[in-house]
Amino acid sequence: MRLDKRILEIHPDFSRSRIEGLVKSGFVTVNGAVAEKAGMKVSEDDEIAVEIPPPVPAVPEPEDIPLEVVYEDSDMLVIDKAPGMVVHPAPGHFTGTLVNALLHHCPDLSGIGGIARPGIVHRLDQDTSGLIAVAKSQKAMDGLVKAFSSHKAIAKTYLAVCHGRPRLDAGRIENLIGRHPVDRKRMAIVEKNGKVAITNWRVLESTGALSALECRIETGRTHQIRVHTASLGCPVIGDKTYGKSALDKKLEPVPARQMLHAWRLELYHPVNGEKMKFEAPVPDDMRPYLPERVFRRGQALMELAVGMFALALVVSALAGFAVYIAKSLRSQNTVRSSSESSDTTVQFDSFAAKWIFGGESVGVREKVAMPMTEILK
Repeated sequence: MRLDKRILEIHPDFSRSRIEGLVKSGFVTVNGAVAEKAGMKVSEDDEIAVEIPPPVPAVPEPEDIPLEVVYEDSDMLVIDKAPGMVVHPAPGHFTGTLVNALLHHCPDLSGIGGIARPGIVHRLDQDTSGLIAVAKSQKAMDGLVKAFSSHKAIAKTYLAVCHGRPRLDAGRIENLIGRHPVDRKRMAIVEKNGKVAITNWRVLESTGALSALECRIETGRTHQIRVHTASLGCPVIGDKTYGKSALDKKLEPVPARQMLHAWRLELYHPVNGEKMKFEAPVPDDMRPYLPERVFRRGQALMELAVGMFALALVVSALAGFAVYIAKSLRSQNTVRSSSESSDTTVQFDSFAAKWIFGGESVGVREKVAMPMTEILK
């Protein structure tokens, strides 16, 4: 007999879809082990237990909860989720979720993609911080769901601080992840009845005891990075499910949550097709465990970009300044080469002059006069 039919005999008021949902969520066990699927074969002697989760309110209520908005337009927004915030209402977390905050921030969000999880197209674990995209229109919802489901037009990069150091500097993990055969709250690498999970990782920095890993995922399975880093022998620090609590207790300070951060997100705008890139700063509670060079690398890249931009402006100003000098010199009938040349003046635009000679403001165009000796210094 199929498991779902057996459960229907025990709970005749259950629908097939509810039974399937309970099985997928790990609320059904057969002889003490989590059921693999609703259609699995069972016998009369098998002991079947069904745990009924508490009901979730049908309609989440808006709540005035501060949000760190990274980007927003009429179709979508990107949030830097704080650690500790649950994404949507669930048993044990009916209030204080990201959905509750979003309904207050976007009063018209209700109903986009569903009543219970409006606007939500992907999730982060409660204790994982970082970037999450939210749809504000149905067109954006459809586009984002398609992109996140295919994993082809999305690039998600996480920063993880882990115990120990992987044997290699970089690698790719590809296997099946499914429910743990005994503990329904855990995920595990399985040989069958799982979903393909792919993580590309590399070591950014390592002290030997701790390592900062960049993890770029091609799939979005539940607990994927946490399961994969644990399989390397380097669990995420502070991870109470897959980690090493004895090692966590030796850290100062003792981590209050798993040190996993949704760091970068690249995607195409679901409505206008524009390519978009976002990066969320490393949270303060994660910084004590990161090798200093990880910060300095990010800061150096930002400083280099700013420096290159400033250099380009200076070069442009110098070029313009030289043109003005050349034109002014050609317009002079005579230029005295004696010491009296200090009285000779050249007319040029202060937009360039104030860049080169340290004027108080930039951008106001006016004619100024400077002694030739000052220009030639």
